Amino acid sequence: MRETMSGPLHAAAARRFLETVVDPADPDRYRVTWCGRFSVTFGMLLLEAAARSLGLPPPRGIPLALGVSVDTPELALRDCGIAPTAAANLYHFVTHPAAAFV
Repeated sequence: MRETMSGPLHAAAARRFLETVVDPADPDRYRVTWCGRFSVTFGMLLLEAAARSLGLPPPRGIPLALGVSVDTPELALRDCGIAPTAAANLYHFVTHPAAAFV
């Protein structure tokens, strides 16, 4: 996140993020497993384009936090009928990045 989401947003930054997480020659092949690889790239391009169309400087990305489901306790929702689809472990987990674009 620090290398790809920090600093001013521009098309090259979005490309750098995408090329970090997927092989540009084969976008179905991960370099870093990231399920939001296309939505994050699209969001970065959208923010940059919106700022440009409003005559504003490019937004600046600030990585805030990174959490992982493997070290987060399960929410107490089983009584409501909601349960995990699979137990979180070192082979099955989700990473939760948080970044601000200002």
